[in-house]
Amino acid sequence: MSNKQFLALPYGKDDFTKLRAQDCYFVDKTPYIKQVFGVDSSDVLLLTRPRRFGKTLLMSMFVSFLKINPEKPFDNSKQLELFKGTKILEDKEFCDKFMGQCPVIAVSLKDMEADTFEEAYKMFADIVWDVSKRYFYLLNSNKLDESDKVILRQLTDINYLEDINNSQRVKNSLKNLATFLYKEYGRQPILLIDEYDVPLAKASYHDLDDKRRHKKEPDYEPTFHKRMVTLMSGFLGVLKNNIGNESPISKTVITGCLKVAKNSIFTGVNNLNVNTVISTDMDLTGIIGFTKDETYKFFLSYVNEYVDFYNKTTEFSSDEFTESLDYIGKMIRNDNSRKEGTTWDITGNYLFRTSQLSFDGSMMSTLNSYFYIYNNNSTPIIIPNYNILTIHLSPITIHKKDRYSAFPTEYQSF
Repeated sequence: MSNKQFLALPYGKDDFTKLRAQDCYFVDKTPYIKQVFGVDSSDVLLLTRPRRFGKTLLMSMFVSFLKINPEKPFDNSKQLELFKGTKILEDKEFCDKFMGQCPVIAVSLKDMEADTFEEAYKMFADIVWDVSKRYFYLLNSNKLDESDKVILRQLTDINYLEDINNSQRVKNSLKNLATFLYKEYGRQPILLIDEYDVPLAKASYHDLDDKRRHKKEPDYEPTFHKRMVTLMSGFLGVLKNNIGNESPISKTVITGCLKVAKNSIFTGVNNLNVNTVISTDMDLTGIIGFTKDETYKFFLSYVNEYVDFYNKTTEFSSDEFTESLDYIGKMIRNDNSRKEGTTWDITGNYLFRTSQLSFDGSMMSTLNSYFYIYNNNSTPIIIPNYNILTIHLSPITIHKKDRYSAFPTEYQSF
C-alpha cells in the first residue's frame, strides 16, 4: 500500500465547526453567505433539496459565521480563526458588518418522529426548550423587563412547555425570543430553521397509515396532520407581518426536502423566495450539494498524485490506484442527466456507471472513451460489479488522449 495521507472526507458530518477543526475536505460555500444575507432581498428564503445534500451543514456554517458571542458581543476573533482561508474573508466590508455581529435563532426539526400528535407535541416542546435555554443568560439582562423574564423562565421550563395546555407559549416562542434578543443587542435577529417539513411529512404519513387501519370506517378522518399544521402555523407566525405588528426577525432561512403545498404553513408570509433543485436562479443553484466544477476539482485532488494528466502515460501500482479510487468511489454519484450548474448528490456508492463501460475483448474503456485502462497482459482490469469499481492485477497503465478534449467544459464524463 502507498503512504498517501488523504484529507479526511466529512461523510455524514453536519457540524461546520467540527468539520473545520478536524481538517476535513471542505468545499468552500462561504460566498453564499453574502449572497443570502447581503444580496438576496427576500425576507424569507426557503431552500428545498433532497435528503443528504448538505442542508444542515449549510445552516451550521451560517450560524458559525453570523452569531454573536454572548461573552464578548460583536467580537469576531473566533470566526476569523474558524473561517481562515475561505473566500468570504476576502470581502472585509461584508465581514465587518455580519461576521459575529448578528443575534441568531437556529432551530432543527429533522429529528421529529412520533406516532401520535401528543408525542409529537412533546418533542416539539422539547426542541423549543432546547433552543430557549441558549438564551438563559438574558435573565440577567437589564434591558429586559420583568414580564419578559417571566416568559423566558417559562420557555426554559421543560415541564411547563410539555403541558399541551401551554401550547400557545410554544407557538409564540420564536416571536418572544426574537424580541428579547432585539432588546439586548439592538439588532433584529436572523432565524434559521432546518428541515421544517419533517414534522408535517411524518404526520401525513401516520394519517395515511391510520386511515388504512380504519378502512372499514369511511367517515373516519385522522387529525394528526391537521393539528400539526395548526402548531407549525402558529410557530411560524413570527414571519407573517401584520399592519402595526411587524416581524422582529430581519431575515429567515428555511431548509427542507420540499415545499408543503397542502394547507400551506406559509400562507400570509410576505416576500417569500423559494429556491428548489430545479430553480433557474443561478445565484443560488449551487448553494447546497456539489456543482460539476466542484466535483471535478474534488476528484482531481484525490487522484492527481497518481495520474499525471499532463503526460501521455503514467504508471503506478494497482494498490495505489485502488486506494485512491476506493476512498472517493463511494462518495461521488455520477449523473449525466443533470444540466450544467445544477448540484450533485455525493452520497452514492459508485463512481462510474456500468453503462459507460464497454469491453472489446482485450481492453475496457471508461469515462466516455477518454481513458483506456488495461494491464500488461491486455486483459480488462476493472470489473463493473453493481456499479462499484473493483481493481485487479498490476501494474496498471493509463493512456490518455489529448488533455483538452478529455474533459470538455461540460465535463460530460461526469
